[in-house]
Amino acid sequence: MWLLIVLLGLTIVAGDDGLNSTIDDQLISHSPFYGLIATASASESVSTSCGRDLAKMAVAIVNRNRWIIKMVDASGMPKGGLHWGGTFWLGSRRQCEATQSYTNVAISPLGPRTIETIQDLPPFPTAYFVAYFQHHSDIQIITHTPDEFRMTLGLCLPKSCEEAELTVLLQKYFDSKMFAHQNLYNTSFQMEEVKKLVDDYSWLWELNTITMGIIIIGAVIMCITATILDVKYYRPMVESRKPYIVISKDANGHTKNGKNHAQIDEGLGFKIIKCFSVCETNKIIFNKKPRQNSISIIHGIKFFSMLSIILGHSITSFKAFYDNQVKMFHLSDNFWAQIVTVLQFSVDTFFCISGYLLASSFFQAEYNKSKTKKHNVLERAKLFGVIVLKRFLRLTPSYMITLGVTTVIFKWRYRATPFWNNERNDLTCPKYWWRNILYINNLSPQNEMCMSWSWYLSNDMQYFVITSFLLILSTMCFKTAASLMTVIFFGSISYTVYSVHEANFIPFLDEFFTNMETFYGNPIVRIGAYLIGVYAAYLVYHLKKTLPLSIRSIRLIWFAVFLLNMCILFGITDRDVSLAYSAAYTGLSRILWAVGISWALIICETRNGGVFTKIFGAKCWYPLSRLTYMAYLLNSVVLYLIMTISDYAYHIEVSNILFMGPALMVLSFAASYIFTILFESPSIALNKILFDYLKTSKETNTDNPNDSKSGKMPYEIVAKT
Repeated sequence: MWLLIVLLGLTIVAGDDGLNSTIDDQLISHSPFYGLIATASASESVSTSCGRDLAKMAVAIVNRNRWIIKMVDASGMPKGGLHWGGTFWLGSRRQCEATQSYTNVAISPLGPRTIETIQDLPPFPTAYFVAYFQHHSDIQIITHTPDEFRMTLGLCLPKSCEEAELTVLLQKYFDSKMFAHQNLYNTSFQMEEVKKLVDDYSWLWELNTITMGIIIIGAVIMCITATILDVKYYRPMVESRKPYIVISKDANGHTKNGKNHAQIDEGLGFKIIKCFSVCETNKIIFNKKPRQNSISIIHGIKFFSMLSIILGHSITSFKAFYDNQVKMFHLSDNFWAQIVTVLQFSVDTFFCISGYLLASSFFQAEYNKSKTKKHNVLERAKLFGVIVLKRFLRLTPSYMITLGVTTVIFKWRYRATPFWNNERNDLTCPKYWWRNILYINNLSPQNEMCMSWSWYLSNDMQYFVITSFLLILSTMCFKTAASLMTVIFFGSISYTVYSVHEANFIPFLDEFFTNMETFYGNPIVRIGAYLIGVYAAYLVYHLKKTLPLSIRSIRLIWFAVFLLNMCILFGITDRDVSLAYSAAYTGLSRILWAVGISWALIICETRNGGVFTKIFGAKCWYPLSRLTYMAYLLNSVVLYLIMTISDYAYHIEVSNILFMGPALMVLSFAASYIFTILFESPSIALNKILFDYLKTSKETNTDNPNDSKSGKMPYEIVAKT
């Protein structure tokens, strides 16, 4: 009844022009913006600052003032596409902000078409608001993604309005059933909240922001200082070295004289500073000289696998930003789209490589010793502790820096973006960061995970610890260690098959989203690929890096591996498959993929790779491979920035993916390069100094006690020629 009174009043204000009154009726039924104003005019809120400003807007709309039309134009309006998940009526935040300034922009030599005056500006400051509410229409296809029924409405309104006040007014408008969209789709709307997108920059003065700012600025200063010292001081000293007279003592204590080029004693302080030198870091990153006993193809495999992961993240990670989510599932059912299935197996490629490298280095370093030396439990326990500690110090500093940066960026962008995102790292990271540093965050529910994409690091660290223990155990009780590893391997397969039957799981994209915690990041499900890498490394060690096969046999195996991987990629192209087939595919597909990767590693390490080695072992992949760790940590942060900077929802299409994917790859590796220079490379170099110092101290304690007490080297530079 009250709404009819408002309409009558607005009609009287508009005069006897029947056209004006008809437009008012249509706006109320088709525009939440005008419906909100009409609701406010009929309520008691006119006594507030917001109510008075909304009343001015009601009069301005009847009078068709230019400034109110611009505010209407900047606000969201209903549109089609709800069936495929089109739940965004955003309008434009930037256009709303522009209503407070003249838009006399010359877009041609003739100048602006209209000249705005003070009368064309709103009589009050404006702000962009975002209203979130749930709809209950059954026309939208259910995808089982989080919050798929949340509608997002952008409104350009007076800045004086408060979120709680607007929430009540919008709910009253929706309850009146005057909104035509509700009748069209036979739905009701339930308000959740309204957010004012006005950044007061309070997040800049919070402790974590200040801390990260100090760390980043400190790292930049250290890099600049270290680079200057390296270029201006250390390098000229090295280039201008002159012969020295060296007085040294032999093993019997006799003095010997000789000439030698003196090595510059850098000192511990300068060594630490040099860790931050950009020149030194670039030398490491762009070094194309392969290490001894290294496998060159790993660089190419790592790089291309990381590109696949980044592309996969660009498609699936931030589904909340898509205005046609169903299109993603529709595309995934296409036969040729099954090639994209390789994206999920790229993670298993990294697991397989990690297992192979760990086992291969261990066999080379420890197995030869174990043949001539008996190991006691205490010695093996110390070795286990050192191995795990080195791994922890290698990964954690860069990881924690990225976690801090992620927290600040998500906190900043949440205040500025209209998009509702369940990935609230600004809330979860300050609360649950300790799970990340302990590498157990993959055991938490999805909504409690900080940096949800870091589940891989936790899985990898857990596999590393388990496998390291088993490898060390194998030097004392080989059969026991091998048996335990086999039990874990087949236990993983059995658990996966059982889980498929329990969940009636068919490995399609929508089913993966529904069962993400069970079948994607679960460490029990993914460990098989890691162990395949360990088995492959043992096979290479046992064969002494030789392959007793003819060229014909090798080619036949290559062909069989290719067919195997093609069967994995196109193994599920029809939803009408039996549960038994689904269980077999889900339980074995990742393991069989790792078998293919392991064959490539074996064939190349035994020097039978041929063309494969030339392609994936090309030296151009070396620098890019060294950036993959930081690229993995940062690519989702970069993607979030890209998504939230936009005024509009992302529309997923093949053409958009082809442009978005490569752009994200380039930006991710660019960010990785910066963070590698500032954080990762210095932390690795500092770790090396630490362990070298501990090793030197241990060796010094076993040398001549007189030398160790004096703290001098066995030789001393005393004169310059």
